[in-house]
Amino acid sequence: MSNRVTGPQAQQGFTGCRVAVTGGSGFIGSAVISALVRGGADVVQIRRAGGYVPSQVVPSEPRVRVVAWPDDMTQLARELEGVSTIFHLAAAGIHSEAADAAELISVNVLATVSLFKAASAAGVDRFIYAASCFQYGSGSHFRETDPLQPCSPYAASKAAGEWMLLTLSDRFRVTPVSARLFTVYGPGEAAHRVIPYTARRALAGHPIQLTGGVQTRDYVYIDDAVSALIALWRTEQAGGRVFNICSGVEISIRQVAEMICDLTRSESELQFGVRPYRATEVWHLSGDPERSKQMLGWAAITSMTQGLSQTIDWIKRADPDV
Repeated sequence: MSNRVTGPQAQQGFTGCRVAVTGGSGFIGSAVISALVRGGADVVQIRRAGGYVPSQVVPSEPRVRVVAWPDDMTQLARELEGVSTIFHLAAAGIHSEAADAAELISVNVLATVSLFKAASAAGVDRFIYAASCFQYGSGSHFRETDPLQPCSPYAASKAAGEWMLLTLSDRFRVTPVSARLFTVYGPGEAAHRVIPYTARRALAGHPIQLTGGVQTRDYVYIDDAVSALIALWRTEQAGGRVFNICSGVEISIRQVAEMICDLTRSESELQFGVRPYRATEVWHLSGDPERSKQMLGWAAITSMTQGLSQTIDWIKRADPDV
């Protein structure tokens, strides 16, 4: 492993590497698989029953081998033989306030621990865990050393999964690394999310119904997020640590919506306050990226204007009817 990997270098030179990815059918997971394949890595995509191979990765791609999540962890350990690193990006309840608590614990905690044990049995070197910024609760410029105050069952389950990995690391041979991802956006994000929803409505000239929009978030463009995750794999000193994957910049939902309308030159009416805030709304949420800058040599380099422009262009190509 190299000591520092940044920018485009974080997505090159993986020939001969065999890695595994969970959550590969999701927004971030499919982008990670695409980057790994472009760099020459062989990928084992572990998916749950009923999952699918994402459209961003050609199903016949010889470098991607799709395997189903087995009932027998011994079988999973066999599937992981020769894998150097696992990107554990799968989770339950990410976009659902009504997620069942038992499912959250089963998937985000118990399955995570089972995968970690299987990775150890298979001789996997590194286990990269996609944690959540919502583990912090509400606040600004959180550091990795700040106490966690999860305000939803999902956030609590992600914090529990992270804690289990870090505390189990002394008992198993695999080294965990936790990536506390902030608000990732960009091409490929689900259409119901705020940015793609707003962009599609703006392009079509339809009214855009939103909450009051005062919530602030720390946005990270998808390419930057992928670069960070790969840097966690390729940076030796990252092992056993937690990292914020964030820009350090807070921007409100209202500001984002107004930027999208400006970039699309849309005459759509922005209807703030039509939708209610969530019962568990987090009003402010941003992180301090200093540890990632110092230890990984990584920083979010895509401006909000650039990221939104690229997202809008992608939506135009993907859905010419908007």
